[in-house]
Amino acid sequence: MRIFLITLLIIVSTWEVWATHPKNDTVVLYHNEMITGEIKELRLGELTIDTKNLNIISIKVSKIQSINTATDTFRIETIDQMLYYGVLKPAPKEGHVYIVSSNYVRLIAIDHINAMLPAQESFIYRLQGNISAGFTYTHSSGIGQLSTSANIYYTAKRMDLAFAGSSNSSIDTSTFSRDRADVSLSSYYNLQQNSKFYAVGQLDYQRNLQLSVARRFQQTIGGGRKFILGTNIQLMGMLGFSLDQELSTSGENELLMEIPLGLLLNYFKFASPNLQATSKNAFYTSLSQKGRIRYEMNTNISWELIDNFYITWTFYISYDRKPPDPDAGKMDYGTTISLTYKF
Repeated sequence: MRIFLITLLIIVSTWEVWATHPKNDTVVLYHNEMITGEIKELRLGELTIDTKNLNIISIKVSKIQSINTATDTFRIETIDQMLYYGVLKPAPKEGHVYIVSSNYVRLIAIDHINAMLPAQESFIYRLQGNISAGFTYTHSSGIGQLSTSANIYYTAKRMDLAFAGSSNSSIDTSTFSRDRADVSLSSYYNLQQNSKFYAVGQLDYQRNLQLSVARRFQQTIGGGRKFILGTNIQLMGMLGFSLDQELSTSGENELLMEIPLGLLLNYFKFASPNLQATSKNAFYTSLSQKGRIRYEMNTNISWELIDNFYITWTFYISYDRKPPDPDAGKMDYGTTISLTYKF
């Protein structure tokens, strides 16, 4: 009975908005400005909406007083690590909304929504990501350094897919050398409505000439936990099993087994300046080579210049206690500054 009465109250209180904008989502800001259009996503403290007159705009969640979605069902993940599927309707309390589905009604603070995406859109619509490129050149050495990276995300009802790729190359007057490359395709599946635990499957390709690795193909399965889903920070961890095929620069081929332990940290701050930071860390303990331990770290800090364009500082470390070639270095590290476009 309580759910029925609350649902009836929501329908009556928002009838005027529905009648005025029958096909539009509506976002009301704290200074009573109303923005209508089609909500694309809410992620990392920003809501993105496609309006008819202003094109696609991003709104900081802290500035939103109320949200009313028209017809689409959304996948909604909260900071207390719960998953919901429903529509959002205004609540009497400012800064709060009702999550409404056929089975329940939940009252929640808007800034407690960690992520929200349409659950019934096409494949292309659900793709999000960014691309980066940077280049440095010194006349004295005659050598240029090219760095590129790309990250693409896809969200389904209970599954997330992530593609990440980066490379560092050297260019001089006569040769082009692909010194370092890292490409991964990851799948995360939420095991229950409480989104705290998830299953992981991952495919990786790596190349690092400094550590004498011509190529490494890696297949990983495991499980993970979301430790923190805050209003401006996310921390996730995973533990699994990896099977690797590794080719050294000297031509030796090895089949390896490893135990990976991974940590992913996301942080975002929407104040002056607007910053986003991501740090991926992975520790590998070998089961097939006694005493071999590896560590991979990639950290990106992005500063927004204008809408969708960022300056990104990247720092990476690769460590291998027993590289394929005993005479090779055990550590590789570097830093780049690049221009990033977010889509």
